[in-house]
Amino acid sequence: MADRLDFQQLSFGVRRMGWIRFWIQVVLGIVVVGVLLFNNVGGSLARNSERAVGLGPGLSLTTLAFLVLLYSLWQGWLIVRSGRAIDSGARPSRGEVARVWLYGKQVDVSVTALVTSRHEDGHVTVFVPTGPNPTSGFIYHVDESLVELHPEIGVESMMKTVVSCGAGTASLFKTDKPAG
Repeated sequence: MADRLDFQQLSFGVRRMGWIRFWIQVVLGIVVVGVLLFNNVGGSLARNSERAVGLGPGLSLTTLAFLVLLYSLWQGWLIVRSGRAIDSGARPSRGEVARVWLYGKQVDVSVTALVTSRHEDGHVTVFVPTGPNPTSGFIYHVDESLVELHPEIGVESMMKTVVSCGAGTASLFKTDKPAG
């Protein structure tokens, strides 16, 4: 894993890139506003003249360019925020597969989940994907005693059972009961 200095340097580079992009686009935005004002003043001066042909399309294209610049400014600000987030101490976990008893271990109902965060107070945040689309799901904050970690199970194997709506979960958790 990368050390703290690498993250700080990466954060500094991303923030610098975002700020440079942001200020260049601010300057371009000022130019676009100047062109818009010039077109409005020129259009009002030449309103009764036949030489005013062509100001309409230029004005609409300049307005469109201004809106694109506003969107780009927002994107530049998001890059700066990403750089700040890289420098923060929060790091995601690698996504450990777990079996979680949401209603307590005395109730025989459990779900397959991914551990996404551990808290100092003994709680664990888990993501429970829904089948057959595992990109949606539920986030629960449960006590660590309700979580049974399964480091031998890979995330890909777990996701296959989610996509198949639970088929294969018995062999995943080795819960097949002998017949008879």
